Amino acid sequence: MSFGSWFSMIGKFAPFILCAIPGVPPAIIPYVSAAIQSAETIPGATGQQKLQAAVTIAQTGFAAAQAAGAHVDAQVVSDSLAAGTSAVVNAVNAFHQDQTGSKSPLPPTA
Repeated sequence: MSFGSWFSMIGKFAPFILCAIPGVPPAIIPYVSAAIQSAETIPGATGQQKLQAAVTIAQTGFAAAQAAGAHVDAQVVSDSLAAGTSAVVNAVNAFHQDQTGSKSPLPPTA
């Protein structure tokens, strides 16, 4: 499985995984998926740095969702973004390893 396929899996699995994370409102799920994909392209960044970047990017998306009229609690979203982002990356990494028998192209975020 190629790195491109890993990115594709993020887009496919993230909505399902994020729906199971308490505090992640549906209005920001597309932003979290895009934030993970964006953060994973940062050259030389550690898993923790990528996680922080993804959370920051997703918070920008959250602000846009609020401006568009989504009614969500900012503190709840802030508290759950890191957990949701880590859950998505770790689940996709595990699935990738199971499907390919090889280590994932990216380190776990937590």
